[in-house]
Amino acid sequence: MPFSPTKMQVIRDSWTFVKEHRRKFALASMASFGVGGYVLYKQLKPVREAYKMFEQMQKMEMANGDPEIQKKQEKKRLQDRFDSNMRNGDLYLHNCVPELRKHVCKLLDVDALQKEMKKMRGKKKDEKWNSLKNMSFTRVLVALYSVVFQNVFLKIQISVASRRADFPDTTATKYDEINKKYFNFFAHYSQKIGIEKMSKTLEKIVADVLGQIQKKDFPELMTNRKLIELLKEMRVKFEVFPKEECDSETNPSIAYLIPSGKLHDDTNESSQFQQMVMETSNIIRLSSFWQTINVCLDESFNLVYELMREHSEKKRAKKNRSKNHMIGDAIRFIDYIIYMSSGGVFDSLLPPKRESIPTMKFYQQLSQEKKVIELCKVIYCPRDFCLSDEKSNDHNEPELPPLQVVESS
Repeated sequence: MPFSPTKMQVIRDSWTFVKEHRRKFALASMASFGVGGYVLYKQLKPVREAYKMFEQMQKMEMANGDPEIQKKQEKKRLQDRFDSNMRNGDLYLHNCVPELRKHVCKLLDVDALQKEMKKMRGKKKDEKWNSLKNMSFTRVLVALYSVVFQNVFLKIQISVASRRADFPDTTATKYDEINKKYFNFFAHYSQKIGIEKMSKTLEKIVADVLGQIQKKDFPELMTNRKLIELLKEMRVKFEVFPKEECDSETNPSIAYLIPSGKLHDDTNESSQFQQMVMETSNIIRLSSFWQTINVCLDESFNLVYELMREHSEKKRAKKNRSKNHMIGDAIRFIDYIIYMSSGGVFDSLLPPKRESIPTMKFYQQLSQEKKVIELCKVIYCPRDFCLSDEKSNDHNEPELPPLQVVESS
């Protein structure tokens, strides 16, 4: 609201009075807070408000007609919005976890299988042991991949939606309506159907890699290094990510995030909603998107390897098994299976309690992943704004082609 000359004069006079008597105000503040700080707070409130308005007026006068100041203010606004986007991305991910866990547990019901095995004997039980072995590994892998994929995918969606909020024809009501439809559109597929597809693929890979380990080998000792080698082999078979832009069409992992074919058949949908969907679809086909996913996966698997190492050390200590050149850090393979299937690694990836997520190492690591932040900056910010203090010289920053943004008419 513009200031009238009369109001501006009152503000300037008030501020001049405060400056001339600042020592008295300070002494009065110290004395009065001992007996009635609230009274002074109420009395000085108009002066404080006048000072705030005067500061705002000064900023407006400074910025008026000065492109450099205007650019700095716009940069700060973008930075604040971007930081909020990343915090919202973490919050959205945390809110997804309970449903993700519920869905993965239903698809790969280890508890039901263990109960069934307690009633069995002989050859049938041996067959179920192999099923438990495969299901335990699959469940951990599905949990890890689903959370890492969702972490990047959700923050990409927020970046796209937040940038389009600044379009001149976007009202608050329209923005909320389109966003709700946009997030629900991808959530239904990627957090349900996509995970089911991912689970089927990983089941086959796990069965193939662990095929040489039979029930008779379960009591045998296995080193942590051997276990990591098995997990790495599974990664190689699953992660067929594109290294060049031309490889994107052969990337099977896209099917875990968005449906194949035409994304929206409803011609009644708003053009802005359709543009957001298509833009998101184009982004996840870029090699830069999957390079970012790959970096997150490297860090996440290293955390899993560390959890397994710590578990093997605890098991050795409990059984008084010394570490020597013959045994190394080995424990029974069956101990690894039980640790994976009954809490352990799985609970560290998809915890049973929502409130514990913010303090967990896995989620803190995902929140701070620089590659995700860099990718989202490229998507959210105009090319002539750099949100960091200095333009980065890091050649590993994601290089995305210009996004084709078409403003809705």
